[in-house]
Order: sequence, then structure tokens, then C-alpha cells
Amino acid sequence: MAENLRRLFLCRHAKSEANEKGLYCGGMNESPLSETGKKQAILLGKALREYYEFQGKLIISSFRERAKKTAEIIARTFYPSPFILTMENLREIDGGEWEGKTQEEVGRIYPKECEEWYSGFLKPDFRFPGGESMEEAQKRVENGFGTIKKIWLGDRDEKNNDLIIVAHSGVNVIILTKIMDSEIKTYGFRIFRQDNACINIIGFREKTTWRPATEIILINSPHHLDCKLT
Repeated sequence: MAENLRRLFLCRHAKSEANEKGLYCGGMNESPLSETGKKQAILLGKALREYYEFQGKLIISSFRERAKKTAEIIARTFYPSPFILTMENLREIDGGEWEGKTQEEVGRIYPKECEEWYSGFLKPDFRFPGGESMEEAQKRVENGFGTIKKIWLGDRDEKNNDLIIVAHSGVNVIILTKIMDSEIKTYGFRIFRQDNACINIIGFREKTTWRPATEIILINSPHHLDCKLT
């Protein structure tokens, strides 16, 4: 691998039954993978093996069932299968009393907190009723990720160059934000790799929902270069 580049594959769990029903499912709730989710996990595993040529011995997963099952399905696409380690720090943000409810129910019962959440401008002390604050979740996830980096990057075995993490939407965003925030201060624009003929996708929308007006969808993708010319 060029420059002995060590790759972290940061994945979100496949679709759960709660996702399909439109229910909030945070760090204190369990929801099994749906049938669609199981198929997604198989495809994810095949992509990691065949397209990305994952070279590693370890998958670290949130200990929640939807993430753990995704990791197990991914592992089965490899031989020998990578070892799976589960980690409590990688669980989703604790949504407290929001968990198990639909967006409509949350908006009706907790209008003030819901309005703040969907504004997109959250202060560190924003707390889900009966759950975690954003600051608490951020510290928990960042501490866990720091431990993962020490263990993984401290292992010089070339057979363990790559690592897969299977976690949750909120957890992945915290990790990505931490990486970008710390590295961009040192290296600036150089943290963004741009290969020849790559595609970057940035979405723009009118700000009418909780989603931001500008959203990064894809960075440095070369997938299209495998397409056959006709």
C-alpha cells in the first residue's frame, strides 16, 4: 500500500427496524436489523473485501445489537474472519425520553427541545430529556476513539494495517468532526485528498428543515473509474 497508508473504514450500522419505522433509537435502545439492513450489511462487507481490499484483523463495533450484527455480517465475508471487539463508548447518543418515539410524537411532547434540535445550532449543554448532553456524548466518543487509535496505530503488524469501526450516525459525525477539527488546524486544506478524476458531491438546499443548507455528501470517490466504457 502506498506510503504504508493505514486506513480506517468508519461505517454506520445497516438499516434497523427502528429506522424503517421512523423511530428515534439512541444509545439506550435496541433494534434488530431489518431484512433490508441484513442485505445492506452483506453488500458492505463485499465492498470492503473486493473493492477496498481491506487488510486487517479487527473490527471494532458499538455494543448495540444493530451495530454488532452489521459487524458480524461484514466479518463473515472474509476468510479468516476479522476478530470483533465491542465498545461501550461507541454507542449512539442517549436520546433519553425521545427513544422509541416518532418525530411527530417528540414534536408534540417536547416542542421546545425539538425546535432547538431541529434548528441545527446546538449548544454543548443541549440535553435530550432524561438522556445525554451533546458535550457528554462528545467526550465519551472522543475518549473511546482516542483509545482505539492508540491500540491500532501502536500495532506495527502489516496484516493489521486497516481497521473497521461500525457505529452510529451521531458517533460517526463526532469522530469525523474531531479528526477534521484537529488536523485542519495543523495541515489546512491538505487533509483533503483529491485523486485524478475523483468526484466530490456537496448538497445545497434551502434551509427549511433541521438539516444544514450545505451538506458534504461524498469526498474523493473514484468508484466511477471502474465502469466500462461503451
